[in-house]
Formats: sequence, structure tokens, C-alpha cells
Amino acid sequence: MREVPVDAGAFLANVGGVVAIEPVEDFETKNHATNRDGVPKWKLQLLYKRPGVRKRDVIEVGFAAHEHALPAMSDAQKGLFFRGLRAMLWEQGGRHGLSLSCDEFSFGPWRSTGRAEAEGGDALADAA
Repeated sequence: MREVPVDAGAFLANVGGVVAIEPVEDFETKNHATNRDGVPKWKLQLLYKRPGVRKRDVIEVGFAAHEHALPAMSDAQKGLFFRGLRAMLWEQGGRHGLSLSCDEFSFGPWRSTGRAEAEGGDALADAA
């Protein structure tokens, strides 16, 4: 199993805020990267406080969405919802880490783009 589902409720209990939504840059072309279906890839940057650690880290959750379907950053204070949050361990060139991704996310009341439901997305969780 390459990906492991993440309990969004437990994860969100340690999220202290949303920093930004940024495009993922293709390493070779320097253009906006896309997934295999041609949908643009993005990273949601969050302030995350690990239990027992005072300092907050900026972590990223990857996702794919068309630009017109991105939630408005002005709604970020209304709560954060995930659908299909998962983690993947990686190793490359002697380095290793954990990457997070999701099928969809929303600020405030859940507003799905409909893509995750069509793909059998899981239940949502909120941090409000």
C-alpha cells in the first residue's frame, strides 16, 4: 500500500491556519504541473503544530483542481474540510519524508466540485 488514509479530524485538530494555495511547478519545464488527466496540481500550505512541540511548521497538502474551482482564500477563516486526505511515505536519493494529499478541500460549509463523489470520495471532516 503506497498511500495511507489520514483521519482528517485528528489532523485538523493540530492545524493553526491556512497560509496559501500555490501552484506546483514542473521540475523540468518550470510550468504549472498537471496530473495524468491534465488537471492543474496545487499545494495547500498550512500552519501545523505537532503535539508536544511549541513551534508551528508550514506543511503542504497536494491536490489537483481547475483554477476556477479553487476555494477563495478570503473564506479560509470559516473552517477547513477535507475529502480523501491521505499520506504517502517517500524515499529518494538517501532522503525520505511524508507527503500529504487530498481529493478535495473546502473552506467554510462544504462545497464540493463533484469530482471526489464521482470517484467514490470518503466522508468529510471539519476543523470549525
